[in-house]
Amino acid sequence: MAELIKICLRCELSSPLSGFYAREKYYSSYCKECDKVLATDRANKNRRRVNILQRRRREGSSYAKDYMKKWWEAHPEKRVEYDRARGKKDHKKILCRNVVRRMFYENKLKKRNICETCCGGPTECHHEDYDKPLEYIELCNKCHNLLHRRYKNE
Repeated sequence: MAELIKICLRCELSSPLSGFYAREKYYSSYCKECDKVLATDRANKNRRRVNILQRRRREGSSYAKDYMKKWWEAHPEKRVEYDRARGKKDHKKILCRNVVRRMFYENKLKKRNICETCCGGPTECHHEDYDKPLEYIELCNKCHNLLHRRYKNE
């Protein structure tokens, strides 16, 4: 079967579909070369905005944390409602965390800081059952997030 041909709207040259970027449900209207040129032009035209977005991306979650901190300070009544609702929903989880933290603080438990799946560190405690706070596994943040994503998908 012959490969389908498409015509670029910018340069008006015909190319096979492999010469166009695939989107979710369709192929781009511009060939890959024209698409790159247009993306560069857009970035240069909006340079200030692009620089701000890149800086926020580099800063990572600190931007989001600062934004949320300011929002909570501006809306203290919402914080009280949120904490009450979360406390009711995650009561066992909160108690379990507090037990383990207290044990670490009183040196009754030692944290190994070695991930049990990838041997990385620093680690977080993961509880399979919140009724058994002393039964936990130590996972690095990456492995811990992967584990919770797996639970969410099941």
